Amino acid sequence: MKRYYQAMLQNDIPPGQSENVNYVSEASVQNCQQIREEVNYVVRLCLSQALAFRGHDESEESNKKGNFLTFLQFLADHNEEIKRVVLDKAPENNKLTSLDIQKDVVKAMAVETTKIILSELGGDLFSILVDESRDISVKEQMIVLLRYVDKSGCIVERFLGVVHVGDTCSLSLKIGVTCS
Repeated sequence: MKRYYQAMLQNDIPPGQSENVNYVSEASVQNCQQIREEVNYVVRLCLSQALAFRGHDESEESNKKGNFLTFLQFLADHNEEIKRVVLDKAPENNKLTSLDIQKDVVKAMAVETTKIILSELGGDLFSILVDESRDISVKEQMIVLLRYVDKSGCIVERFLGVVHVGDTCSLSLKIGVTCS
């Protein structure tokens, strides 16, 4: 996702798409920057409040499309400039409504958040907390947290993620921790 925006901003065309795109106008670059900024606001809001991005029914007729699309629609309803560049007004390949794109956005934010946590940690000692459970669909999963003491002497716990595992034996959890 980040590479896509950088390519758009630098007028570089991603590999394999050079035959489809001849020219990227300055207006489309500004449009891309504006879309990215507005989407980042919505992503940060959802992440800071630990809200799920997607809803069960994200069709046009649905009243409950999920938090990401609902907040994006709210922004568009209250700002004409945003309304011109998001959702149904966005270019066909930049609506950000598909499951894969939203997963990519969340994954990119998780990577950036993990980098921040690791920079906070520096080279200091830490512990990994792992807890396992089953979700509602009876799939095994584990939660991974870091616990450390920050520079001011406070104990800090940071959530790193949920990892799906085949079973909850110690070897599976170890593999899940090392691969996540």
